[in-house]
Amino acid sequence: MEWLSLQNNLITAFPAELVQLKNLVHLNFAENQISGGFETLLPLTKLEQIYLDKNLISGAFPSSLLQLKMLQMLSLTGNQLSGDIPENIPALTFLDNNRYTKTDIKNFIVLDKKMADFTYSPQRYDEKKTVFAALGTSATLPQSLTGDEYQFTWFKNLGDKTTSTTESYSIHTVQEEDYTDYTCEAYYFEKLPTELVEISFFREPVTLSKGLATSEANYGLVVYPNPTTDFLNIKTHKLDIEKVFIFDLSGKLIMTENSRKINVKNLPAATYVISIKTPEGVKSFKFIKH
Repeated sequence: MEWLSLQNNLITAFPAELVQLKNLVHLNFAENQISGGFETLLPLTKLEQIYLDKNLISGAFPSSLLQLKMLQMLSLTGNQLSGDIPENIPALTFLDNNRYTKTDIKNFIVLDKKMADFTYSPQRYDEKKTVFAALGTSATLPQSLTGDEYQFTWFKNLGDKTTSTTESYSIHTVQEEDYTDYTCEAYYFEKLPTELVEISFFREPVTLSKGLATSEANYGLVVYPNPTTDFLNIKTHKLDIEKVFIFDLSGKLIMTENSRKINVKNLPAATYVISIKTPEGVKSFKFIKH
């Protein structure tokens, strides 16, 4: 047997019986749940093509595969690889939709290796995230890349281009139709001596979800957004706010404020309690700081 495809199953490891197929040239394990064990393939010395797209391979490049001297093509699209790209990868190597940074990719390209095809764009970054906001409040959807070297474009419903070109996506007043999935493209290009580096980085989806603004309906108090990354807002139509206290879960007082917009940007990521003193007494809520 020279060709074997076991694509799109639930295979978590290479079968031990593979080593008996000494004449294998083409091996396709795409769309499975492989995360390691690449040394299993080393006895297959005639392998020229390996497909490992959309598996669970994360971290460093599986460099043990580069011991296969006949290997001409290696496809690792749609995993979570990051870090250094080995200098001796096959002439046909596909690494798009992984977690490589622009530095990782540039460091390989400046080596000026003679590649028949080297595919590296797009790449993915950040993790999936849910941001909660109540109707009529504001919301900010974050992503981690920053700097003038990127051109940002936000997409609603993952594919509908918006007019937003800022690092974060802000919604001033949340409407029902805003509750959906969003992603951001951070486009980067640079002219190197031998070629143009051109990469689109796509943030893993961030979902705007209804609910979890913290509220006390009887007293007309709303604290939002929750979770938050920078500011916490207090909304009330009926009560005057006399003082605001923030405690950690051990009961230690962290900060006091008089404002209805509280800057918590410098707080460590954790769960806190906000206590709001009004003429009706003190009302307390938990909130999460990312």
